[in-house]
Order: sequence, then C-alpha cells, then structure tokens
Amino acid sequence: IVFLFMGICTGLGLLLAGQTSALWQIFFAYSLLMAMGTGAIFVVVMSTVSRWFERRRGLALGIASLGAGMGPLMVAPFATYLISAFDWRMAFTILGVIAWVMVIPSSRLLKRDPQEIGMLPDGVEFSASTFLEQKSVVSADHLSPWQAFRTRSFWLFICIFFLFSSSLFLVLTHLVPHITDLGFSAVEAATVLSVAGGAAIAGRVLFGMASDRLGRKRAVMVCVLLHVIAMVW
Repeated sequence: IVFLFMGICTGLGLLLAGQTSALWQIFFAYSLLMAMGTGAIFVVVMSTVSRWFERRRGLALGIASLGAGMGPLMVAPFATYLISAFDWRMAFTILGVIAWVMVIPSSRLLKRDPQEIGMLPDGVEFSASTFLEQKSVVSADHLSPWQAFRTRSFWLFICIFFLFSSSLFLVLTHLVPHITDLGFSAVEAATVLSVAGGAAIAGRVLFGMASDRLGRKRAVMVCVLLHVIAMVW
C-alpha cells in the first residue's frame, strides 16, 4: 500500500512538474509530491528485503539497492536525450508516465514478508518450533519505536547518516551545473553522473558481501572512510 501511494505521488509530481509556469508550482509538484513519492523508497525496500533474508542479508540488500545506482546510470542520459529531442516539459511528462507504468503494477506484487505466502526467510531452518521461536525472538530482542527513541545508539546513527548523506547530496546536487559551468556539454555532464551511478552499483554489491563477512560495523567504517577520502580529494 505504501509503495503504491509512493508510485502515484511520484508519477503525479513529474506530470505536474511538466505543466508548471510559476516557481511555487515547481515547489509543490517537484519538491513536495516528488519528495513524498521517493522519500521513503529506501526504508520500504530495505525493511522488506531484510525480512526475506537471514543468510547473506548484506548481499541481498546490496542487490536490492542497485536501483539507486541504476537510476543515474540509465535515467540521467535518457532524460537528457528527451530534453534535447523534445523539451523539458515533455521529458517530465514521459518520465511521469513511465513511473506510473512501472511502479504501480509492481507494487501489487510486493509481499511484506515470507510468512505472507507461507514461507520462511532464506537461511532459516524449518522445525516444528520455528514459528514459536521467531515470535519469542521478536518480542524479546526487537525494540519498539519508542524504545529505540530512548537509546543513544539510535540518535548517534541518525547523526552519522545525516552528515554522510548531506555531504554526498550537496555534491550530487551541484555536480551537473558545475560541469556545464566548466564548459562541458549537458550530455557529458550526465555521463559523469552515470559513471557515479555505475560505481555505486559495484560498491553496493561488494560492500554488501563484505558486511556479511566482516560484520556490519566494520563495513560501514570502511565505507565512511572511503567517502571522506573521496570528498577531500
């Protein structure tokens, strides 16, 4: 249901963005509706995939997150082509239709967890007491949102992810305008963004596998260290 709502908002935001004629309309269509449609995609995908995999969960999450890398790799050149072949209004309209055609039907195929279709997560051995054990683990080890809000680790993780994401997206936001300001064409600027998306694809799979072998904390530390080195460089 959440995924369906996100698809509707994303497509509608793109379609309305192609019809805008004032600044406030762009804020409403692109900044508000698009944010509602795409803002929770990471949470929905990661939380759903986590329920389906016990063994090699890091690799599964890395593969599932490939879409975030494939987006810049494929859509950036495609959008640039649409703008050059038609105009930016038609480009927004076409992308909005594509979002509806792809996201809305696929949302009806999404299952919240394996139990919804009578299965167990990959890597969980079946036994007569499996479901009872699973329920006891959930009740004993999993925190409610209000319990999580009162933990130091939760707020520390939010601060780390905020600093990590803000520095990353500040660069990505200004990347294409910066490249065109240097005298390169819009197609070349989109190509640079595509290369970044392609590198992200490899990184998600490799570090997803690494997190299964090295542990989540060590993998995160290596990722953040590489991020800092790249930003300084």
